[in-house]
Amino acid sequence: MEAYNYLKEIYSGKRAIYNHITLFSLLGIMVIFLNNLSASWGSSLYIDIFAIPPASSFELGVALLGGFLTALYLFGYSYQYVNSLFKREECSLIEFTFEPFGTFFRVFPMFFLWQNYVTLVAVVGSLIILAFDNLVMLYIFTAIILLFLPFVHMVLINFSSRFKYRLKFFYPWTVLQYFDKTFSSVVYLFSQVLLLALVPITMITCLVLVSMQIEHEVYQYAIELACLCFGIYSFAVLKYVFSVGLVRIIKEKLMP
Repeated sequence: MEAYNYLKEIYSGKRAIYNHITLFSLLGIMVIFLNNLSASWGSSLYIDIFAIPPASSFELGVALLGGFLTALYLFGYSYQYVNSLFKREECSLIEFTFEPFGTFFRVFPMFFLWQNYVTLVAVVGSLIILAFDNLVMLYIFTAIILLFLPFVHMVLINFSSRFKYRLKFFYPWTVLQYFDKTFSSVVYLFSQVLLLALVPITMITCLVLVSMQIEHEVYQYAIELACLCFGIYSFAVLKYVFSVGLVRIIKEKLMP
């Protein structure tokens, strides 16, 4: 299975352990900051189980700034990693430097544009269908939107090969061209990634069930927070696996 081979390669390399520990740490920091921030707006039950809300405006500002900067960095890092995949054959994680901050500002305008395309189509289509009061058509339309999301991501992946703003990346119908040329390959890749996702999902489910049997709140909180961090980390790694597969598909079917 190709996706499994990509996963193994992501964990390879001389500094693989260091890079993955760094990735997990950054994701953990982001989760804790944003989780504590959201707890300041949530219910008491949510606070008791998952997070400790900031006790002062200073702590609130620290949580907001820390969570935002970490998320911004990780967003940039993911596309910096994609850029590196077009320049080398191996797919191990790249070094953590300050460069992803700059990458964020290169990619975000294109990311924002395509999110607006998707939102516009989703909202207009939903309003039209709801006007006819047809829920079946609404479900079908939602499924079609979800089906096209990987190909929207593929546009951003292709853009990240050089970070150059070319006209083809601005045309909404570009996603239709990608769909036509790569549909079967993307679906096959996505199904493999879903199979890999069953492993962390099973582990997290088991740990959550165990935590529910623990009466001591501190231990329960620790286990559930660990599950949350591990779940985000697993999602990030699987997203990298999916990105590796998309880069290989782009090189094979979309690049001359």
